[in-house]
Parts: sequence; C-alpha cells; structure tokens
Amino acid sequence: MLFLGGFLLGGVAGVGPAGALVETERLGPPQTDFEFSEAKTDDGTVLVVTHGGGEAVPAERLRITGEGFANVSGVDRSGPGGWPTSAATDRPDGPTVTKDDSVTVGVADDCDIRVVYVRGDVLDILDRHDCGGE
Repeated sequence: MLFLGGFLLGGVAGVGPAGALVETERLGPPQTDFEFSEAKTDDGTVLVVTHGGGEAVPAERLRITGEGFANVSGVDRSGPGGWPTSAATDRPDGPTVTKDDSVTVGVADDCDIRVVYVRGDVLDILDRHDCGGE
C-alpha cells in the first residue's frame, strides 16, 4: 500500500523513513476480475477464461481448479493446473496475467471452474464459473 499524506493509494509500496518509498509484501489476494464465455465445438465445450481487469497477477500464482474438466482438442487446459505461461503477457519479472489475457479450458456441461490465487499455503478463489449456469 502507498500512504501519502494520510491518503491510501493502491499498490505494493509504503512510505518508509524520511519519506522514502519501500516495497512491502501483499497481505491478500489481488483485486482482479475474470470473465467467462462458453463455446460449443464438435469436440466438446471450450470455456474461455479472460482477465477482465484489475491488478496484473504473476502467472505462476494462478491455478485453474474445480470439477467437470473434459478432453477437448486444442485447449490450454483439459484438467486442473497452472495458468499456462504461453497465455500470459511476457514481462521482465516473468509471465504475468494482465487485462485481456485468456486461457481455454475443456469442460463438461456441469462444470464448476475456479480461478485460484496461490500465496504459499493459502489459496484464494478469485472467481468461479458454473457451466450451463446463467
């Protein structure tokens, strides 16, 4: 967090001695939004999970989890696992999931898919999608 003259500004920095900016560790999950869209193919259903806005997230900290995965040709994920680095923005500090980055997931009609942020032993559900849901 960045504190300036009593005002709280978003971020991962703070004011240290003599007003110097210092990095601080994030205490919670990133504030971000994911969008979901389903598309039927000859081979099954593809769920497209897209970073819809908010904070960028290191790809290594994101997982796609849940139930109802399916083997569908040409998708990035047909089972639970990490956000593929090939579906992230390349940055100097490593692959990062930013606005409009997306991953494709093969799913069944009754899936429950979650985007999870990993902080050590803590798992935070950032967003979820129920297939066939409204």
